[in-house]
Amino acid sequence: MLPPSVPTGPAESPSPARLDVLAGGARLSIGMAVLSAVGPVGLLTPVPGGAEWLVGLTQWHGRLLTVVDAGRLFGNAPSAGRWLLVLRGAPCETALAVDELLGPSAAADSTATPIDAATLARHPAFQPGAAGRPPQTES
Repeated sequence: MLPPSVPTGPAESPSPARLDVLAGGARLSIGMAVLSAVGPVGLLTPVPGGAEWLVGLTQWHGRLLTVVDAGRLFGNAPSAGRWLLVLRGAPCETALAVDELLGPSAAADSTATPIDAATLARHPAFQPGAAGRPPQTES
């Protein structure tokens, strides 16, 4: 389910390419191709010992999602996490927590950080085992 302002029907104009959001004081422009749904944050369960950007886990329409703080993830302040952007194509069921939905756009705003499938695939947070504590080395 995408925000109401995102065109969905065939009779409407072509869908926008991006959804602009605010997260931790930063403006992000998320490619629609990586979004499967958008909605308000529900009940979150923290994960003890998780990375600082790991908000926790939540249930989303019968699926367990890993919730990641988009503000911390992209080098900014923590997000208030009012909205979830459920990602498509991530290695595990993942959603980005963001502060505010600014709306659809045709192209990335020059002040926004563009986020697409390649950006997510390269980011260390989306690698297997990334959410846990770093391995301890014995001295």
